[in-house]
Amino acid sequence: MKRTTIEFQSCHRVQIRREAKPPQPARQAAWLSGLLTRQYLPWTERYVRWLRHPLTLLLLADAMCGLCGAVLHPNGFLLMAAVTSMIVLGLVWPWLSLRGLTGEVSFSARRGREQQACDVTLKLTNRCPWGAWGLVLEAVLDDGVTAALDYAPGWKRSEHNWQLTPTRRGVYPRGTPALTTSFPFGLWQARLPLRSTARIVVWPTLLGSGALGRAHGEERFDGDGSVPRPGLGGDLLGVRPYRPGDPMRRIHWAKSARLDRLVSCEHERVVRLQAQLVVDTHRDPSGGPNEVQEWVIRLAAGVGCGLLEQGAEMTMVVAGRLLRLPGNDTRRAMLDALAKLDPDECPALPNLLVLGAVRRFRGESQIVITTTSAYERLPPSVRNERRRRYVVLEHLDDACLVGTAAGSAGS
Repeated sequence: MKRTTIEFQSCHRVQIRREAKPPQPARQAAWLSGLLTRQYLPWTERYVRWLRHPLTLLLLADAMCGLCGAVLHPNGFLLMAAVTSMIVLGLVWPWLSLRGLTGEVSFSARRGREQQACDVTLKLTNRCPWGAWGLVLEAVLDDGVTAALDYAPGWKRSEHNWQLTPTRRGVYPRGTPALTTSFPFGLWQARLPLRSTARIVVWPTLLGSGALGRAHGEERFDGDGSVPRPGLGGDLLGVRPYRPGDPMRRIHWAKSARLDRLVSCEHERVVRLQAQLVVDTHRDPSGGPNEVQEWVIRLAAGVGCGLLEQGAEMTMVVAGRLLRLPGNDTRRAMLDALAKLDPDECPALPNLLVLGAVRRFRGESQIVITTTSAYERLPPSVRNERRRRYVVLEHLDDACLVGTAAGSAGS
């Protein structure tokens, strides 16, 4: 994923712009490198791939040495024996290096966040007298090489620590971690699966947490808020004559003694917002980049955390399923669900809005996180539905823009 810079222009708009282009000499060097390394005949790749392998070159050299020994001079057989020994050593030594190794991978924390470093620990035990060189740890945070270890001593336990940075949300390790080596000649790569004692859940980056602000209309606020109407909580509005049934704790005793009659305190009403977050991660059929789905998830994480910080009771619809968030740790449950979300499981936005969990919602605020192309394909009657607000992400060639759109009763 490319690095980005996030600028909050206002509470209703967020611009994510790419980093500045490299200087002219760097672009020229990159162009020349691409010119020299480009595959001009890609259809021939499957036929000539084996020619680039070092084992192929050594086998050809071995055959040429044998041919020279048979035709020109017997010393060619001596060279043939040396090349054959090199081939055998390059094939056997990687397998032999990993025979006595066992290991496990662990993380220092159970949860992390995108672009934030986490500590990874590799514990190795070598039961053989010889050491292992050129070890590479794979498949911990991504599908490629995670870290390299130059040497594991024989007859010894060792512990190795790295700081690795996950670039995308998810649950890691995604597969089985493995230790590989192709030392000394790179002819063959031996692989040793490792035990993973723990997993780390990488949360998405919070984006656009202030994009919604407050909802207006009936003097209603997101989360726990007070309205200037009589109620049982909130700040003191004033006093009024006592009414039969008023609790004793609401009587203003000083004012009652002064007026020689009972006077009750009038407090504001406390309201609590019930919100539903609908996350549309359906892949755009118009051919938009795959990163748009990840930005939608980051935007949903930011908006959801913003609602929870304001005290809202929230449910989520992700991948076409209703997710009820527990009250003891709602924020963690929401971010865990977004971290484990498979974007391709989500139906298209029109099909998402007709689901029973979406249609039966009777709370104050229903927020749909979607993209511009999906929002524009909706009929006007669906866009203007009461109590539904849309947070729209627009992807341009060099930026992603986040704006809000409201229904007929929204702000």
